[in-house]
Amino acid sequence: VNTSMFLRILSFMVIATSVFAASSAQAETVRINSASTTSWELPNVVDQALNSLRSAPGERHELLLEGRFKPSATIQLRWFTETPLTVTAVADSEAVLDGDALPKGKETVFIAGRNITLKGVHFVNSQGHAVIVGGRSDRYAIKECSFEDCWQSAIHVWNDPHTIVADTKPRGFITSNRISRFNLADAKWANDGITVFDQRVVIAGNTISESPTETNGIRAMGRDLVVEHNRIADVSRDDSGGIYLWGGPHASLFRGNVVRHNYVTGASRGIYLDDGTSGAHVFENVVQDSSVCAVFISGGRDN
Repeated sequence: VNTSMFLRILSFMVIATSVFAASSAQAETVRINSASTTSWELPNVVDQALNSLRSAPGERHELLLEGRFKPSATIQLRWFTETPLTVTAVADSEAVLDGDALPKGKETVFIAGRNITLKGVHFVNSQGHAVIVGGRSDRYAIKECSFEDCWQSAIHVWNDPHTIVADTKPRGFITSNRISRFNLADAKWANDGITVFDQRVVIAGNTISESPTETNGIRAMGRDLVVEHNRIADVSRDDSGGIYLWGGPHASLFRGNVVRHNYVTGASRGIYLDDGTSGAHVFENVVQDSSVCAVFISGGRDN
């Protein structure tokens, strides 16, 4: 660590410590501004902030970002506590994470843990997936974020849909995000606007557009997923779709998925139930201007 970075991190820790010592009410918030934290320092400063918040009193914590950052390493949001954490932009301000300086194929943000929400952050020029959720995360949310010019996916959830848990509460929420120009790599059957490989996730109110490539607006793989109130325009070509469900060898397990109240326009196949998808409920959607078909069902049963 060079001297400049050490002094900045030390300064941040002193400020954070004094804030935490002041009162339990103030101990819940840490603010990181691009005017005082360089893009190069950001991943380490975020890690320091999370370590401080984990030991802080309070029922809920916030990590506030403000300004434009161009990190050269992935930002790791690892949060395995029962205290909810929200990583968000400062109110009435903008937090931009520009992935232009990252290596090709590297994600901008990686999330793993419990009770973590990413809200209101603007992602541009992602060199890999903009956001990856993994590590068997639970009670996570990505909401009100915007994504532009993603080399791969905007949101890529790769969790555990196989272990059946006797729980009806949603495991994750992906809601009210705006995604445009994804899969700039022009990959086939990869790099969807939103990919979810999980169970009990609500994918709702997202706007996804501008990717005329052979991939999908939303790819939902798992069980008890709800895809609703999304608006998808001008995505997919050939053998891909606006909203895509997949069963494959797990078709007997990946059941209970619901696709309702979505608007899909300008897709190759509007709603695509592939590879034996079973036990899906698809109703009250509007599908317009599909080049191949509105709804495509590839085998399966009980749909």
